[in-house]
Amino acid sequence: RRFSRVFVFVSLALSLCIMSFLASAYSYSEGLQRQRPQVVVAAEPDDEDSAYVPLFRYNVNDGHFYTTHKNEFGSKGSEGVTCFLLNYQHPDSEPVYRWCNSKHGKHMYTLGTEELGGLADWVNEGMIGYAFPPGSDKEGTVPVYRRLNANSHNHFYTAFADEAESCLRDGLVDEGVAFEAFFGVPIYRFCFPEQNKHFYTSSLQEMEAVRENGASYEGVTGYGLTHHFKDVHAVHRFCKKKYMKHL
Repeated sequence: RRFSRVFVFVSLALSLCIMSFLASAYSYSEGLQRQRPQVVVAAEPDDEDSAYVPLFRYNVNDGHFYTTHKNEFGSKGSEGVTCFLLNYQHPDSEPVYRWCNSKHGKHMYTLGTEELGGLADWVNEGMIGYAFPPGSDKEGTVPVYRRLNANSHNHFYTAFADEAESCLRDGLVDEGVAFEAFFGVPIYRFCFPEQNKHFYTSSLQEMEAVRENGASYEGVTGYGLTHHFKDVHAVHRFCKKKYMKHL
């Protein structure tokens, strides 16, 4: 009987030791996972319902990083929006992919996969949006220039021609136009001649619906932003139902 009690006591003590060890191992494993840097692939845009998605630019580690997700890299080193990509594919547009070089860790952004798809050192991190090929000259689009710092392997993208020229004076390599995208979100204007009224929209889906209802297209009035930035105020559209007129 005494032996049975001793055996039970030893078994309980051993069980407690095993449970304590497993708990410590689990806690240690969780700690490692928290400390381990996460590999982030091309992030999804913040607003999946928007027709346009901003391409944010960050200046980090003596180079530049671009993403369509404003929370992917935080606010440190933010340099604003480079351009706006299409969130959905439209006629003549092509996917824009983000690539990471496995040797030096720098990123590159290309239209399609032909340029880097066959190179072993470049890893495709996914599609970030859609844009148009150079020379498309779609209404509302601007060329996005690509420059290369041959020493740091860093690629620089800008929609400003003067900034692109400044890069060349600083010794960067001219790699031409990467793609054509939107400098801002186009605001389209339509006219209903019989009713003598105008209608404004930034929605591509709404644009098609208005055309089907007999409105004539009068071009792009201006450009807006899809995200809130400092010193930028929201623009609201109102409709007076009695007369079906907008303000």
